[in-house]
Amino acid sequence: MTSIIVLRSGAALAAAALVLLAGCAAGHWLMLGGHGMGADQPVARLAASITDGPAPLGVDFDFSASHCSGGLHQGHHRFDPGDGASYTVDGMAHHVYQERGTYRARLWIEDGDGYQSSAEVVITVY
Repeated sequence: MTSIIVLRSGAALAAAALVLLAGCAAGHWLMLGGHGMGADQPVARLAASITDGPAPLGVDFDFSASHCSGGLHQGHHRFDPGDGASYTVDGMAHHVYQERGTYRARLWIEDGDGYQSSAEVVITVY
């Protein structure tokens, strides 16, 4: 089993040497610095107003709970409703599914440091 330890405070740094000495031989990793030091990694959250129904099916997608450090507008984000269309979005989108089928609507977020997150919702049109 591998563990990742993210140090966020000066007190934790004092214990780092003990963890490093005791844990490295057992296959543990110690992560110092990097994106975990107070900066939020992007988190993609995707919600749909409805997840199934007859065609044509209009769905409102909400990404407003997604975030990147510095705000969602600081990162790159893309929404794919799963039927070939693609959007660059700012928190909400409306999409109409014209054909029957099962679609995977996906949201991707990438911050300025290249860290990524994604979320998906399955939409069934009958």
